[in-house]
Amino acid sequence: SRSGMLKLFQSMDPEQLGHVSRERWNAIFTEADENRTGRVSRSEWRGIFGTIYAFDFIDKDGNGSLERSEWSEAFEGFDREAHDSITAADMLKDVDSRCIDLRAFYALGVAFWGLGIGSMSYHVCPSLLTFQFDTCFMIPLANLFTLALLDWRASSSSDTITSVKYVLYVLTPLWLINFIGTWYDIKAFEIDWLYWIFAVLAIFWSIVAVLAGIRRIFQAPGRCGHWVKRSLQVILIVLAVIAFLVPQVRRKFFSGTANFFLQLSVIVMVVIVCRQMYLEDFRFMTCHVREIGARIIKNLYAAVLLGFGAVAMVAFSEKVVIVEPGITPAQSHDANQDCIFSIFDLHDVWHFLSAIALALFAMLLLDVRVNSWARKMGIRVLFEHLPGSEDSERSDESEDDEEDQEDQEVHELDN
Repeated sequence: SRSGMLKLFQSMDPEQLGHVSRERWNAIFTEADENRTGRVSRSEWRGIFGTIYAFDFIDKDGNGSLERSEWSEAFEGFDREAHDSITAADMLKDVDSRCIDLRAFYALGVAFWGLGIGSMSYHVCPSLLTFQFDTCFMIPLANLFTLALLDWRASSSSDTITSVKYVLYVLTPLWLINFIGTWYDIKAFEIDWLYWIFAVLAIFWSIVAVLAGIRRIFQAPGRCGHWVKRSLQVILIVLAVIAFLVPQVRRKFFSGTANFFLQLSVIVMVVIVCRQMYLEDFRFMTCHVREIGARIIKNLYAAVLLGFGAVAMVAFSEKVVIVEPGITPAQSHDANQDCIFSIFDLHDVWHFLSAIALALFAMLLLDVRVNSWARKMGIRVLFEHLPGSEDSERSDESEDDEEDQEDQEVHELDN
Protein backbone atom coordinates (compact mmCIF):
# COMPACT_ATOMS: atom_id res chain seq x y z
CA SER A 1 0.00 0.00 0.00
CA ARG A 2 2.99 2.32 0.47
CA SER A 3 3.93 1.98 -3.20
CA GLY A 4 0.30 2.50 -4.17
CA MET A 5 0.13 5.69 -2.13
CA LEU A 6 3.35 6.98 -3.69
CA LYS A 7 1.98 6.34 -7.18
CA LEU A 8 -1.25 8.06 -6.22
CA PHE A 9 0.57 11.14 -4.94
CA GLN A 10 2.83 11.31 -7.99
CA SER A 11 -0.18 11.16 -10.31
CA MET A 12 -1.87 13.96 -8.34
CA ASP A 13 1.28 16.10 -8.34
CA PRO A 14 2.43 16.09 -11.99
CA GLU A 15 4.18 19.44 -11.54
CA GLN A 16 6.22 17.97 -8.67
CA LEU A 17 5.35 20.72 -6.22
CA GLY A 18 5.80 18.31 -3.32
CA HIS A 19 2.30 18.91 -1.94
CA VAL A 20 -1.36 18.64 -2.91
CA SER A 21 -3.84 21.28 -1.76
CA ARG A 22 -7.42 20.61 -0.69
CA GLU A 23 -8.73 22.25 -3.88
CA ARG A 24 -6.54 20.03 -6.02
CA TRP A 25 -7.65 16.97 -4.03
CA ASN A 26 -11.35 17.77 -4.61
CA ALA A 27 -10.73 18.55 -8.29
CA ILE A 28 -9.12 15.14 -8.78
CA PHE A 29 -12.26 13.41 -7.53
CA THR A 30 -14.38 15.52 -9.88
CA GLU A 31 -12.15 14.51 -12.80
CA ALA A 32 -12.37 10.83 -11.84
CA ASP A 33 -16.16 11.00 -11.51
CA GLU A 34 -16.76 10.80 -15.26
CA ASN A 35 -20.45 9.94 -14.91
CA ARG A 36 -21.06 12.76 -12.42
CA THR A 37 -22.74 10.42 -9.94
CA GLY A 38 -20.71 11.52 -6.94
CA ARG A 39 -19.21 8.05 -6.88
CA VAL A 40 -16.02 6.59 -8.40
CA SER A 41 -15.91 2.86 -9.14
CA ARG A 42 -12.89 0.61 -8.89
CA SER A 43 -12.61 0.32 -12.68
CA GLU A 44 -12.69 4.11 -13.10
CA TRP A 45 -10.01 4.45 -10.47
CA ARG A 46 -7.79 1.85 -12.14
CA GLY A 47 -8.18 3.58 -15.49
CA ILE A 48 -7.01 6.91 -14.07
CA PHE A 49 -4.32 5.93 -11.56
CA GLY A 50 -3.31 2.47 -12.82
CA THR A 51 -3.44 0.83 -9.37
CA ILE A 52 -6.12 -0.09 -6.83
CA TYR A 53 -3.98 -0.28 -3.67
CA ALA A 54 -4.75 3.28 -2.60
CA PHE A 55 -8.39 2.78 -3.62
CA ASP A 56 -8.83 -0.11 -1.19
CA PHE A 57 -7.10 1.90 1.53
CA ILE A 58 -9.47 4.85 1.16
CA ASP A 59 -12.58 2.71 0.59
CA LYS A 60 -13.11 1.92 4.26
CA ASP A 61 -16.57 0.41 3.93
CA GLY A 62 -15.31 -1.96 1.22
CA ASN A 63 -18.31 -1.51 -1.11
CA GLY A 64 -16.13 -1.20 -4.22
CA SER A 65 -16.76 2.49 -4.83
CA LEU A 66 -15.65 5.83 -3.44
CA GLU A 67 -18.05 8.60 -2.51
CA ARG A 68 -17.06 12.24 -2.23
CA SER A 69 -17.50 12.10 1.56
CA GLU A 70 -15.01 9.21 1.80
CA TRP A 71 -12.60 11.12 -0.42
CA SER A 72 -12.86 14.21 1.83
CA GLU A 73 -12.44 12.12 5.00
CA ALA A 74 -9.28 10.61 3.53
CA PHE A 75 -7.83 14.10 3.07
CA GLU A 76 -8.65 14.98 6.67
CA GLY A 77 -6.89 11.80 7.79
CA PHE A 78 -3.77 12.66 5.83
CA ASP A 79 -3.78 16.35 6.85
CA ARG A 80 -3.43 15.77 10.59
CA GLU A 81 -1.77 19.15 11.21
CA ALA A 82 -4.55 21.04 9.35
CA HIS A 83 -2.31 22.72 6.76
CA ASP A 84 -4.94 22.35 4.01
CA SER A 85 -2.30 20.55 1.96
CA ILE A 86 -0.71 17.14 2.16
CA THR A 87 2.63 15.64 1.17
CA ALA A 88 3.72 12.14 0.27
CA ALA A 89 5.14 11.80 3.78
CA ASP A 90 1.73 12.61 5.29
CA MET A 91 0.09 9.90 3.22
CA LEU A 92 2.75 7.33 4.08
CA LYS A 93 2.52 8.22 7.76
CA ASP A 94 -1.21 7.50 7.73
CA VAL A 95 -0.59 4.20 5.93
CA ASP A 96 2.03 3.20 8.50
CA SER A 97 -0.31 4.06 11.38
CA ARG A 98 -2.79 1.47 10.12
CA CYS A 99 -0.29 -1.26 9.30
CA ILE A 100 0.51 -3.91 11.85
CA ASP A 101 3.90 -3.40 13.49
CA LEU A 102 5.86 -6.66 13.43
CA ARG A 103 9.39 -5.28 13.68
CA ALA A 104 9.95 -6.84 17.10
CA PHE A 105 9.22 -10.26 15.60
CA TYR A 106 11.72 -9.74 12.79
CA ALA A 107 14.25 -8.78 15.45
CA LEU A 108 13.36 -11.96 17.36
CA GLY A 109 14.29 -14.00 14.28
CA VAL A 110 17.72 -12.34 14.18
CA ALA A 111 18.14 -12.84 17.93
CA PHE A 112 17.45 -16.57 17.51
CA TRP A 113 20.37 -16.79 15.10
CA GLY A 114 22.60 -14.86 17.51
CA LEU A 115 21.51 -17.11 20.37
CA GLY A 116 22.54 -20.18 18.39
CA ILE A 117 25.97 -18.73 17.63
CA GLY A 118 26.53 -17.64 21.24
CA SER A 119 25.39 -21.01 22.59
CA MET A 120 27.72 -22.81 20.19
CA SER A 121 30.63 -20.65 21.37
CA TYR A 122 29.92 -21.62 24.98
CA HIS A 123 29.45 -25.35 24.39
CA VAL A 124 32.77 -25.69 22.57
CA CYS A 125 34.44 -24.98 25.92
CA PRO A 126 31.80 -24.81 28.70
CA SER A 127 32.88 -22.78 31.71
CA LEU A 128 31.64 -19.85 33.75
CA LEU A 129 33.99 -17.61 31.75
CA THR A 130 32.44 -18.54 28.40
CA PHE A 131 28.86 -18.68 29.71
CA GLN A 132 28.58 -14.93 29.10
CA PHE A 133 28.69 -15.64 25.35
CA ASP A 134 25.73 -17.98 25.80
CA THR A 135 23.70 -15.33 27.63
CA CYS A 136 24.74 -12.31 25.54
CA PHE A 137 21.83 -13.00 23.17
CA MET A 138 19.55 -14.67 25.72
CA ILE A 139 19.12 -11.32 27.48
CA PRO A 140 18.23 -9.34 24.29
CA LEU A 141 15.91 -12.21 23.34
CA ALA A 142 14.08 -11.86 26.66
CA ASN A 143 13.98 -8.07 26.14
CA LEU A 144 12.48 -8.50 22.65
CA PHE A 145 9.82 -10.86 24.00
CA THR A 146 9.06 -8.16 26.58
CA LEU A 147 8.67 -5.48 23.90
CA ALA A 148 6.84 -7.61 21.31
CA LEU A 149 3.32 -6.59 22.39
CA LEU A 150 4.03 -2.97 23.27
CA ASP A 151 2.88 -0.06 21.09
CA TRP A 152 5.71 2.39 20.45
CA ARG A 153 3.87 4.58 17.95
CA ALA A 154 2.60 6.88 20.69
CA SER A 155 6.19 7.58 21.75
CA SER A 156 7.57 11.06 21.21
CA SER A 157 10.91 9.61 20.03
CA SER A 158 11.45 8.10 16.62
CA ASP A 159 12.04 4.39 16.27
CA THR A 160 15.67 4.95 15.32
CA ILE A 161 16.34 7.08 18.41
CA THR A 162 14.62 4.51 20.65
CA SER A 163 16.72 1.68 19.20
CA VAL A 164 19.96 3.62 19.59
CA LYS A 165 19.10 4.50 23.19
CA TYR A 166 18.44 0.83 23.97
CA VAL A 167 21.81 -0.22 22.54
CA LEU A 168 23.78 2.62 24.16
CA TYR A 169 22.13 2.89 27.56
CA VAL A 170 20.89 -0.65 28.21
CA LEU A 171 22.53 -3.38 26.14
CA THR A 172 26.12 -2.08 25.95
CA PRO A 173 26.46 -1.30 29.71
CA LEU A 174 24.79 -4.61 30.52
CA TRP A 175 27.27 -6.56 28.39
CA LEU A 176 30.17 -4.61 29.90
CA ILE A 177 29.02 -5.21 33.48
CA ASN A 178 28.37 -8.84 32.59
CA PHE A 179 31.91 -9.19 31.22
CA ILE A 180 33.68 -7.55 34.17
CA GLY A 181 31.46 -9.25 36.74
CA THR A 182 32.33 -12.65 35.28
CA TRP A 183 36.05 -11.95 35.91
CA TYR A 184 35.31 -11.48 39.58
CA ASP A 185 32.98 -14.51 39.63
CA ILE A 186 35.80 -16.80 38.47
CA LYS A 187 38.16 -14.98 40.88
CA ALA A 188 40.44 -13.73 38.15
CA PHE A 189 40.78 -10.59 40.30
CA GLU A 190 40.68 -10.11 44.04
CA ILE A 191 37.89 -8.16 45.72
CA ASP A 192 39.62 -4.82 46.28
CA TRP A 193 38.80 -1.14 45.96
CA LEU A 194 38.49 -1.45 42.18
CA TYR A 195 35.69 -3.97 42.62
CA TRP A 196 33.76 -1.65 44.93
CA ILE A 197 34.00 1.15 42.37
CA PHE A 198 32.68 -1.30 39.78
CA ALA A 199 29.91 -2.43 42.16
CA VAL A 200 28.78 1.15 42.87
CA LEU A 201 28.68 1.97 39.15
CA ALA A 202 26.81 -1.28 38.39
CA ILE A 203 24.23 -0.54 41.11
CA PHE A 204 23.82 3.05 39.90
CA TRP A 205 23.25 1.89 36.32
CA SER A 206 20.82 -0.80 37.50
CA ILE A 207 18.73 1.73 39.45
CA VAL A 208 18.54 4.16 36.51
CA ALA A 209 17.78 1.37 34.01
CA VAL A 210 15.06 -0.12 36.21
CA LEU A 211 13.34 3.18 37.04
CA ALA A 212 13.45 4.55 33.50
CA GLY A 213 13.04 1.27 31.62
CA ILE A 214 10.15 -0.20 33.60
CA ARG A 215 8.31 3.13 33.45
CA ARG A 216 8.73 3.14 29.67
CA ILE A 217 7.54 -0.40 29.01
CA PHE A 218 4.72 -0.42 31.58
CA GLN A 219 2.10 1.16 29.33
CA ALA A 220 -1.39 2.17 30.58
CA PRO A 221 -0.67 1.13 34.18
CA GLY A 222 -3.89 2.04 36.02
CA ARG A 223 -4.14 1.72 39.81
CA CYS A 224 -3.35 -1.99 40.01
CA GLY A 225 -0.70 -1.75 37.29
CA HIS A 226 0.93 1.16 39.14
CA TRP A 227 1.50 -0.95 42.23
CA VAL A 228 2.71 -3.89 40.16
CA LYS A 229 5.16 -1.57 38.43
CA ARG A 230 6.47 -0.16 41.72
CA SER A 231 6.76 -3.62 43.27
CA LEU A 232 8.70 -4.89 40.27
CA GLN A 233 11.05 -1.90 40.41
CA VAL A 234 11.71 -2.40 44.13
CA ILE A 235 12.38 -6.14 43.71
CA LEU A 236 14.82 -5.60 40.84
CA ILE A 237 16.72 -2.82 42.61
CA VAL A 238 16.97 -4.76 45.88
CA LEU A 239 18.28 -7.83 44.05
CA ALA A 240 20.84 -5.74 42.16
CA VAL A 241 22.09 -4.08 45.36
CA ILE A 242 22.43 -7.44 47.16
CA ALA A 243 24.08 -9.15 44.18
CA PHE A 244 26.86 -6.57 43.81
CA LEU A 245 27.39 -5.67 47.47
CA VAL A 246 27.60 -9.35 48.46
CA PRO A 247 29.54 -11.14 45.67
CA GLN A 248 29.17 -14.51 47.42
CA VAL A 249 25.39 -14.30 47.02
CA ARG A 250 25.76 -13.56 43.32
CA ARG A 251 28.08 -16.53 42.80
CA LYS A 252 26.20 -19.01 44.98
CA PHE A 253 22.51 -18.23 44.43
CA PHE A 254 22.57 -16.75 40.91
CA SER A 255 25.52 -18.74 39.49
CA GLY A 256 27.38 -15.62 38.41
CA THR A 257 26.74 -12.23 36.87
CA ALA A 258 25.64 -13.58 33.49
CA ASN A 259 22.94 -15.77 35.04
CA PHE A 260 21.90 -12.95 37.38
CA PHE A 261 21.04 -10.53 34.57
CA LEU A 262 19.40 -13.30 32.58
CA GLN A 263 17.14 -14.23 35.48
CA LEU A 264 16.17 -10.58 36.06
CA SER A 265 15.35 -10.22 32.35
CA VAL A 266 13.15 -13.31 32.51
CA ILE A 267 11.31 -11.94 35.58
CA VAL A 268 10.58 -8.67 33.76
CA MET A 269 9.54 -10.57 30.63
CA VAL A 270 7.06 -12.78 32.50
CA VAL A 271 5.40 -9.85 34.29
CA ILE A 272 5.17 -7.53 31.28
CA VAL A 273 4.18 -10.17 28.72
CA CYS A 274 1.46 -11.69 30.93
CA ARG A 275 0.03 -8.24 31.57
CA GLN A 276 0.13 -7.27 27.88
CA MET A 277 -1.46 -10.56 26.81
CA TYR A 278 -4.35 -9.85 29.18
CA LEU A 279 -4.75 -6.22 28.08
CA GLU A 280 -4.40 -6.91 24.36
CA ASP A 281 -6.29 -10.19 24.03
CA PHE A 282 -7.48 -12.21 27.01
CA ARG A 283 -9.74 -9.53 28.48
CA PHE A 284 -11.87 -9.67 25.34
CA MET A 285 -12.69 -13.32 25.94
CA THR A 286 -16.29 -14.22 26.74
CA CYS A 287 -17.91 -17.34 28.11
CA HIS A 288 -19.65 -18.19 24.84
CA VAL A 289 -19.14 -21.81 23.91
CA ARG A 290 -18.24 -20.96 20.31
CA GLU A 291 -15.51 -18.52 21.30
CA ILE A 292 -14.02 -20.86 23.90
CA GLY A 293 -14.01 -23.70 21.39
CA ALA A 294 -12.52 -21.47 18.69
CA ARG A 295 -9.72 -20.31 20.97
CA ILE A 296 -8.92 -23.88 21.94
CA ILE A 297 -8.69 -24.86 18.28
CA LYS A 298 -6.70 -21.78 17.23
CA ASN A 299 -4.28 -21.99 20.16
CA LEU A 300 -3.96 -25.76 20.28
CA TYR A 301 -0.23 -25.38 19.77
CA ALA A 302 -0.08 -23.80 23.25
CA ALA A 303 -0.49 -27.32 24.67
CA VAL A 304 2.55 -28.40 22.67
CA LEU A 305 4.38 -25.33 23.97
CA LEU A 306 3.62 -26.19 27.59
CA GLY A 307 4.42 -29.88 27.12
CA PHE A 308 7.72 -29.33 25.35
CA GLY A 309 8.63 -26.56 27.80
CA ALA A 310 7.96 -28.80 30.82
CA VAL A 311 10.01 -31.69 29.44
CA ALA A 312 12.78 -29.27 28.45
CA MET A 313 12.96 -27.89 32.00
CA VAL A 314 13.17 -31.43 33.40
CA ALA A 315 16.04 -32.18 31.02
CA PHE A 316 17.72 -28.91 31.98
CA SER A 317 17.45 -29.67 35.71
CA GLU A 318 19.50 -32.84 35.21
CA LYS A 319 22.98 -31.35 35.17
CA VAL A 320 25.00 -33.16 32.54
CA VAL A 321 27.76 -30.55 32.77
CA ILE A 322 28.98 -28.44 35.66
CA VAL A 323 29.19 -24.68 35.17
CA GLU A 324 30.14 -23.25 38.52
CA PRO A 325 32.83 -20.88 39.81
CA GLY A 326 36.16 -22.70 40.06
CA ILE A 327 35.16 -25.59 37.75
CA THR A 328 37.41 -26.06 34.71
CA PRO A 329 36.10 -27.15 31.28
CA ALA A 330 37.89 -30.49 31.76
CA GLN A 331 36.08 -31.13 35.04
CA SER A 332 32.81 -30.10 33.41
CA HIS A 333 33.32 -32.58 30.59
CA ASP A 334 34.32 -35.34 33.00
CA ALA A 335 30.95 -34.93 34.71
CA ASN A 336 29.07 -35.61 31.48
CA GLN A 337 26.33 -38.22 31.77
CA ASP A 338 25.67 -40.98 29.26
CA CYS A 339 23.82 -40.18 26.05
CA ILE A 340 20.13 -41.10 26.03
CA PHE A 341 20.02 -41.74 22.26
CA SER A 342 22.70 -41.75 19.58
CA ILE A 343 25.19 -38.96 20.43
CA PHE A 344 22.69 -36.77 22.28
CA ASP A 345 22.45 -36.35 26.04
CA LEU A 346 19.83 -34.64 28.21
CA HIS A 347 21.33 -31.21 27.62
CA ASP A 348 20.89 -31.71 23.87
CA VAL A 349 17.26 -32.63 24.54
CA TRP A 350 16.96 -29.39 26.49
CA HIS A 351 18.20 -27.45 23.47
CA PHE A 352 15.92 -29.29 21.02
CA LEU A 353 12.75 -28.85 23.04
CA SER A 354 13.48 -25.36 24.35
CA ALA A 355 14.07 -24.13 20.79
CA ILE A 356 10.66 -25.46 19.75
CA ALA A 357 9.04 -23.95 22.86
CA LEU A 358 10.62 -20.53 22.17
CA ALA A 359 9.40 -20.58 18.58
CA LEU A 360 5.87 -21.50 19.69
CA PHE A 361 5.96 -18.78 22.35
CA ALA A 362 6.87 -16.24 19.66
CA MET A 363 3.97 -17.60 17.59
CA LEU A 364 1.60 -17.14 20.53
CA LEU A 365 2.69 -13.52 20.95
CA LEU A 366 2.30 -13.00 17.20
CA ASP A 367 -1.29 -14.26 17.37
CA VAL A 368 -2.01 -11.86 20.24
CA ARG A 369 -0.42 -9.01 18.26
CA VAL A 370 -2.49 -9.73 15.16
CA ASN A 371 -5.74 -10.03 17.15
CA SER A 372 -5.03 -6.74 18.92
CA TRP A 373 -4.33 -4.97 15.63
CA ALA A 374 -7.51 -6.41 14.09
CA ARG A 375 -9.66 -5.05 16.92
CA LYS A 376 -8.12 -1.58 16.63
CA MET A 377 -8.76 -1.60 12.86
CA GLY A 378 -12.38 -2.68 13.37
CA ILE A 379 -11.77 -6.14 11.91
CA ARG A 380 -13.73 -8.84 13.62
CA VAL A 381 -11.64 -11.63 15.11
CA LEU A 382 -13.00 -15.11 14.43
CA PHE A 383 -15.90 -16.01 16.78
CA GLU A 384 -15.55 -12.71 18.61
CA HIS A 385 -17.74 -9.62 18.88
CA LEU A 386 -16.38 -6.26 17.90
CA PRO A 387 -16.11 -3.99 20.98
CA GLY A 388 -19.39 -2.11 21.34
CA SER A 389 -20.98 -3.84 18.36
CA GLU A 390 -24.59 -4.42 19.31
CA ASP A 391 -25.59 -5.38 15.78
CA SER A 392 -23.17 -8.28 15.70
CA GLU A 393 -24.41 -9.44 19.09
CA ARG A 394 -28.02 -9.33 17.92
CA SER A 395 -27.16 -11.15 14.71
CA ASP A 396 -25.33 -13.84 16.65
CA GLU A 397 -28.24 -14.17 19.04
CA SER A 398 -30.67 -14.46 16.14
CA GLU A 399 -28.45 -17.12 14.56
CA ASP A 400 -28.43 -19.03 17.86
CA ASP A 401 -32.23 -18.71 18.11
CA GLU A 402 -32.64 -19.99 14.56
CA GLU A 403 -30.39 -22.94 15.30
CA ASP A 404 -32.32 -23.72 18.48
CA GLN A 405 -35.60 -23.48 16.58
CA GLU A 406 -34.33 -25.82 13.86
CA ASP A 407 -33.15 -28.31 16.48
CA GLN A 408 -36.56 -28.15 18.16
CA GLU A 409 -38.36 -28.76 14.84
CA VAL A 410 -36.12 -31.73 14.09
CA HIS A 411 -36.79 -33.11 17.57
CA GLU A 412 -40.56 -32.75 17.08
CA LEU A 413 -40.38 -34.54 13.72
CA ASP A 414 -38.42 -37.38 15.29
CA ASN A 415 -41.08 -37.75 17.95
